[in-house]
Amino acid sequence: MFVTEDSDAGLTQEEVDKLVEPSEAFAQPGAPGKTWAPPVVVQSTGRGGIKYTFRLSVTLRVALSVTALALAVCGGSAALFVWLGKAGPFALVPGAFGALLLLATVVIWTFTSKVVIEGGIITVRKSVLGIPRKWQLPYSEVKAVRTRRQGDSWEIKIERHHSPEIDIGATLPARADAVRVAEEIERIIGAGCAPGEAWGMGKR
Repeated sequence: MFVTEDSDAGLTQEEVDKLVEPSEAFAQPGAPGKTWAPPVVVQSTGRGGIKYTFRLSVTLRVALSVTALALAVCGGSAALFVWLGKAGPFALVPGAFGALLLLATVVIWTFTSKVVIEGGIITVRKSVLGIPRKWQLPYSEVKAVRTRRQGDSWEIKIERHHSPEIDIGATLPARADAVRVAEEIERIIGAGCAPGEAWGMGKR
């Protein structure tokens, strides 16, 4: 990420910090002790930008329960395969279910989404087991930053003018935290837009 000719020269690190609520700039939303990892960590990039790191909002109890169940089902399927002998293929049915549980376990423990906002560019990098998927878009492509409820969590999505929206991978337990993060992102983008660039904010 770098500063371009279109970047706001007055958008210093101090100015970016002012756009994020001082008392909550590096807060980690979510009820302490209920999630195994902070759902979001906010950091300064040191180059006049902000970096958000999101993890799945899953309680430690659920994470451990899914992991234990996945290991038990896979182990049981393997034992059943050996015990059945020639009829071993019948064990593939619970084995497939165990494989899905193992996949869910991997996602729970290794999923991360890193959103970097600086230099006129938003970079979204989501990964599982370190295997990344990446999006980059200029501030001018953003129409709005919205929140949406998904189950027991709140997601944050970037709505674009001419392309499908991007789910940035946030799963925050509380709506207030999701709205605050969405508003912070909008303020930073709005302050960094060059004069005349298209930019609109919608309702969350």
